[in-house]
Amino acid sequence: MILLFITVVGIGNYFQNIDQKIVGNTILSLFPILIYFAVKIFNQRINQLNTDSYGFSFKHFGRNVLLGIVLAVLIISITLIIATAFFNIPIEFVGLKNGFAKPLFVLIMSVALVGIWEELYFRGLVYNTFLKNNFGFHLSAFVSSILFSVIHWSSFNMYETSWLWYIGIIFIGYILAFIYTITNSIWSVASFHFIWNFMVRLLDNQENEIGLYEITNYAEHSKTLDNIMVMILGLVLIVILLLTRKKTVLEKINSYISQITSANKS
Repeated sequence: MILLFITVVGIGNYFQNIDQKIVGNTILSLFPILIYFAVKIFNQRINQLNTDSYGFSFKHFGRNVLLGIVLAVLIISITLIIATAFFNIPIEFVGLKNGFAKPLFVLIMSVALVGIWEELYFRGLVYNTFLKNNFGFHLSAFVSSILFSVIHWSSFNMYETSWLWYIGIIFIGYILAFIYTITNSIWSVASFHFIWNFMVRLLDNQENEIGLYEITNYAEHSKTLDNIMVMILGLVLIVILLLTRKKTVLEKINSYISQITSANKS
């Protein structure tokens, strides 16, 4: 997976750097597709899993995508309401900015590619591999979420990012593992990841070339906003941990784990 990442992204960036952006973007757009098949082959050959066992099929695709979108919008909306109401963080709602079309297309493509490949890898492969080796739901979700956080260590400007945000990423990973397990669909968490990244990217008034909404003087408020998000995500995680004790939810989790641990490739 690492070699695939280095090769494809390296070649894509090379063509972009020599002003062959169409070629570079085309190569980069192939990465999630290659990851899909790489994970599928790994799960077949190593984990002895067929596609239906771990939610890579397109069964109930629309319903699962909608669920992921709604959950991400709900959590971010609650975060922004609290940020405005209790911490006086100014959120400005603006119209679409001039020339928004190209930045909008680039943003959609970038967050879609990242959201899809990270979910295919971290939930579809890493999390399922831990389950297959009898780590159980909570330990598999926790360890895969730590790895999910680690890969993001170099992704943020720490002058604007709270150190607590790395804990927040662990919370997100755990929440995504839960959603993935309950829905048995990679597309529910891929859509969550996509919408989350899309909405968050609009918050920075210095980087937002699209419009819709933004935080005035984002750099001044970014760390506070991160801490609020971590708090909300922590509360969501507590709710999830309580839900896992309910019989109906526990039955769904155990059913999914049984699919993974007992399945053989077809």
